[in-house]
This record gives sequence, structure tokens and C-alpha cells, in this order.
Amino acid sequence: MNADFCWSPTGLRLVATASRFWMNFFDGVSSRLRAGRMNGLKRVMLNVMLGLDRRIRSAGQTRPIMVWGTLPDGTAFGHTFADPYWAKGGLQEGAYEPEILSFLQAVRDIEFDFIDCGANYGYWSALVSGPALGSHRAIAIEGSPITFRSLSKVRDRNESRFDVTNNAIAALDGAEVEFHHSFHHAGSQILAAEGGIRKTGSDEVALVKTISINTLIEKYSAPDRPLVIKLDVEGFEIEAIKGAKRALQHDCILAYEDHGMDPESEVTAFLLDQGWLVYWPVVGANGELARFDPVRDAASLKGMKTNPHRGYNLYAMPPREESVWDQVIGIGRA
Repeated sequence: MNADFCWSPTGLRLVATASRFWMNFFDGVSSRLRAGRMNGLKRVMLNVMLGLDRRIRSAGQTRPIMVWGTLPDGTAFGHTFADPYWAKGGLQEGAYEPEILSFLQAVRDIEFDFIDCGANYGYWSALVSGPALGSHRAIAIEGSPITFRSLSKVRDRNESRFDVTNNAIAALDGAEVEFHHSFHHAGSQILAAEGGIRKTGSDEVALVKTISINTLIEKYSAPDRPLVIKLDVEGFEIEAIKGAKRALQHDCILAYEDHGMDPESEVTAFLLDQGWLVYWPVVGANGELARFDPVRDAASLKGMKTNPHRGYNLYAMPPREESVWDQVIGIGRA
């Protein structure tokens, strides 16, 4: 299965084309303005372009104005107009997050529940609950109320086959935290208690209740069900894992992001310190999951995370004598 969109009908194709056109036009013009020596005229023109881009992006998200497409198995997926990643053709340029796609393809015939922490528009929840990846039970959690509106539309387009909830993932339940939604990039996140960011012309801060992975497991999964947890919460992974002790009681596998900007690989170091088994996925040339290489210590990742501008998807499992994941993906337990 590839991840290419099929655009239909014509009206949707026009919206998608306009969305990509604006992003490509903005990137091209702003790059040329930034090149070479900056002068007064170039600075004014750049500020005009930046201001117009902020208005277009915020309008697309707060309406929301959605760009829709259909994946090969009939799954509907949409993103907001002029989204900084999706509008530039992220799905058309190759499989999105191949380390996750190849894994979900490999385990499609296992019965498991999927907990999507930091779901954004719900791409993985939509796919994993669809026929191509096994029609599994899924819950998508998104902290930003603005993004959550778009996520809900994706859920509705797919006949509500997965659940959604508007919460921030944290170690404990029920706290009210400030959640920063960035219109300019996909960096929405919980603010630290001392954070000073407030609403501006291009950003929004909302009060959101926290929820722990423990509670999500209790509410949405049976005790004997294998679990796949996807965790991408923009730097709050360790806090989220602190609230995931119930996962140790399940046959669970955790797909998490270890970002290239973190040379110490703090999330991986924390998981190893807590006794989790950590693996680096290797995807073959044809997009299949070739193998999982054990990660013995976080320092070993320094030579593997070569791009500081991207997040790397790793996998972790609680120590168990026997796991359903062993026989499918060939993880050694020696």
C-alpha cells in the first residue's frame, strides 16, 4: 500500500491545487527575498509576505477550510488549507513516516487497540481503523482545540470508525494547562507553567484538560488486548511516559519520536532507565519493515540521528517473557 491521495471530485482538486500553489509560491518568493544582502525594500516585501501567509494559514485552520483526499482503501483524509507540511504534497512525495507505515502493515492481522497520542489531523487513526491496515479499534488524542476541530471532521468523514478526544497528554489527569497552538508550523504544545506566550495575531493559547495514557488504556482497551501506542507530543514524551505505567500490564509496543535536535536522546534514555526495551526500525528499499535493531544505550543514537530537523520514530516494549509482537516483527529477546 502506498500513501498517495486520490483527489475527487473536481472542486476538491481545485482546493488542493490552490493550497499547494500558495505554499510553493510563498516558499519560493520568501526564499528569494531572504537570499543575499537584506535591504529596506526586501525587508518590507518579506514582512508583507509573512503577514499574508499568517492570515491565510490562520483562516484555513480556524474556519476550518479543509483539503480532502481519498487513500487507496477508501479512507478519507483531510488537512487545513495551506498547512505548512501537508499542502506541499507530503503524501504525494512518498510514504509518510515509513517506519510507522511499514510496522502497521506488518502487524495488520494481529488484533490490537491503537492509541494515537498527538494525533494532529488523525492520519494514522484514520488509516489503522481502515481496511488496508486491519480495521483496528483506535482513539485519537489531540491537545489543540483548533486542530481538534479538523480531526473531528476526519473522524466524521470516516463514519466515526475511530474515537477522538480533545486533551493534552500528561502524567496525571484533570489538570488545566495552557496549550499553545501555532498557526505557522506544526509545533503546537503544552506551555510550561512559567511560559509567557499569549495569544497573538498568528497564535492562540487555550486551556485544555490533561489526560494520562493510563486513563486512555483503562477507557479504551480491554486488559487482555495487545496495544500499539503512538506518541508524538512535541517534547512532552517523558511526562506522557510517566503516566503510562498501565502499559506495562499489557502486551504493548510504543512508537515514539526521538528528535534530531536532541543530541542526548533524552526520551530513549528515560525509557531504557525505566527498563523498556528500545529498537531502531530499519525499513527496506521497497518500504517493508526489514528488522528492528536493539538500542542498548542512548549515546549510540548520536551517529544514527543525522538530521537535526527531523524526528526519528523508534519503538519500545516493556520487558515480557513472551509477546505477540515477537513472532510478527522478529524482535530478538536474548
